[in-house]
Amino acid sequence: MSHLRPTQHCPDPPVAELAATPEPVLRHLRELLSQPGYDVFHGANTLVTIYATAPGDVSDCYLAGENLMLAATAAGLGTCPIGLSRPLMNQPDVKDELGVPASVVAALPVVVGHPAERPHATTRNPPRLLYRR
Repeated sequence: MSHLRPTQHCPDPPVAELAATPEPVLRHLRELLSQPGYDVFHGANTLVTIYATAPGDVSDCYLAGENLMLAATAAGLGTCPIGLSRPLMNQPDVKDELGVPASVVAALPVVVGHPAERPHATTRNPPRLLYRR
């Protein structure tokens, strides 16, 4: 699929997705994506994109993504959410090429593959629980 080559220039994402993004962050992302050989998909050969049927349903897709990543890990695979590719997956020409209905919204792109290494678990800070009686 020509649209998914990692080194290809991505079309500008929809304005609504970038409206709240500060300009310094956008500048950093543009620099990152323009680096020769940069691979937004980390060399993985499988990209699973979970689509929401309505913009308000996006948070439900995160639960599906969590289950996907847990199941893949249990099968010995590695996963990584690729939020940077979400605007690309929402482009009309990409949806058309993939046979995705125009009415759905890309919520969570996740790459799946065999990890090059298994990093050791890091230490975690104790949880901070905030509650009110």
